[in-house]
Amino acid sequence: MNFDIVPRIFLAPLQSIKMDFQAILHILYSKSFCFGLNFVENSQLVTFFTTVLRNSQSIATHCACLFMRCTNPLLATFTGLTQLSPYRPFGEYVFCTSDRSPVVVKNSEAVLQLLLYALQPGHEQEVVEAAHGSVKEHLVYESAMQKNFKMPDVVYLDHLDAVPPSLSDAGSEEIQLVGTLFEDLRLSAEARLCLHAAGEQEKQRQRNLVTVDTTYSKIVDALRFLSEYQERCMNRGLGYYDTFKVQNHSDDFNANVKRMELAGLWDQIVEMVRRYELPCSFESQEKWVNLGTCYRRLVEPLDIANYYRHAKNEDTGPYLLKGRPSRYKYTQAWLEYTHQMPRGSSSESCFWAKVEELCIGSNKGKPYLEMEGRITELEEEAKHWRSRGLLKEDVFLEDSTFVKWWKTLPGAHRLKSHIRICSQPLSNGQGLS
Repeated sequence: MNFDIVPRIFLAPLQSIKMDFQAILHILYSKSFCFGLNFVENSQLVTFFTTVLRNSQSIATHCACLFMRCTNPLLATFTGLTQLSPYRPFGEYVFCTSDRSPVVVKNSEAVLQLLLYALQPGHEQEVVEAAHGSVKEHLVYESAMQKNFKMPDVVYLDHLDAVPPSLSDAGSEEIQLVGTLFEDLRLSAEARLCLHAAGEQEKQRQRNLVTVDTTYSKIVDALRFLSEYQERCMNRGLGYYDTFKVQNHSDDFNANVKRMELAGLWDQIVEMVRRYELPCSFESQEKWVNLGTCYRRLVEPLDIANYYRHAKNEDTGPYLLKGRPSRYKYTQAWLEYTHQMPRGSSSESCFWAKVEELCIGSNKGKPYLEMEGRITELEEEAKHWRSRGLLKEDVFLEDSTFVKWWKTLPGAHRLKSHIRICSQPLSNGQGLS
């Protein structure tokens, strides 16, 4: 329903509507508007309505500025000063009028603009009427939807870039029908312009996706090179992480070049995601989730090695707190979201950063008891990740940074540890199990 307040509630931060929300729920649950009003003062309903509408306008305006590529520096200031709801529409929305075919909209940016512009009261008295009407519409939602879905035709608004600024500019019969429906929704020329821009933005996102897809093979080739480099490191007996950190061979230099090339490619992709310049489905596309995961697990240890090799932690702080690039945070979030994993549960690529910080603590003479909890947690993670093949065997080589540090721990701790000295050598040296 076009004026239903419920789909718009999510666009307001909870803190802004918390005082009146419980009272509004009495109306929504009562199934009777007149009965529900016994629990709500008229001023409460109007305040709730105007707060939701004001927040909807803030989000819709902010998003419109983004996809219209507004360069006004005040936009960044506005974002910093105003709390915006993180919620954005998703899926398919159906907009209905009293006597015309329902309009189905999939474009989330367009839905956001329609939620705003389809509910624009004028003077003060109209605000009061709209506030009451927005709740009444929700209460008759079921019967109204049944009526609308009996209409012979359903209009799918897929070509938003063809939306005319006025009905007189409409070309095809389909666009004329859409224009008429927009008039029934009382959409202004400004609203039509925003919808047109949303359509253009979606087309640009598809073009951007084609460009990003061309980098896929480049990333695969670079990862193949680093995978082969990892095997060569293991054969040397020192391991992938430590060999790269020492940088004693020309092979290590070439690996560093590949690391920086990949960083450039992924930084560009992540920046496009951050600026909403790629389709919403990009972050859940299986091929990109898998590639991002492969990249993170193979290359982040090299970034960590480079970070601590140059002692960046002394100026910037620990890698995990201050130094971790967004490209790894995003690709980890994609995997966890797609597979419905707990947030932060796929942090195996950060293993070496945790090791480095514990090494620094030990070297500075930090008491064992002060670090015991972190040490035990790391050991449990190492055992779990190793059992799943997420930590390679070179981590447990005799000369690895991890094993050298682990051997400095008190004997009593090592005896009860999840990790034990292995009697069989791993590759060219003895290791841990």
